[in-house]
Amino acid sequence: AMKNGDLSEISAKMYNKFELITPEETGSTALVRTMLSLGAIGARMSGSGASVFGVFADEKVAKTAFDALPDDMQKFICEPISAEYPCFF
Repeated sequence: AMKNGDLSEISAKMYNKFELITPEETGSTALVRTMLSLGAIGARMSGSGASVFGVFADEKVAKTAFDALPDDMQKFICEPISAEYPCFF
């Protein structure tokens, strides 16, 4: 999926084993669900849950999700970069 640049397939294969032991009522778990409901094609906790990220196929959808999240939340929109061979896969 990474070699082919297939964002949907990459997002479908993302996982974080800490999510298996994270209580449903945590903010991280709720935020993953929120990101997906706002149009992310994938969303996961990062590390042990200190942050959450969403993957969006469309910049406009990402900006709409950004605006929908609470103003007091620290949030960022990051843009992908391309790398020339060799890469990390």
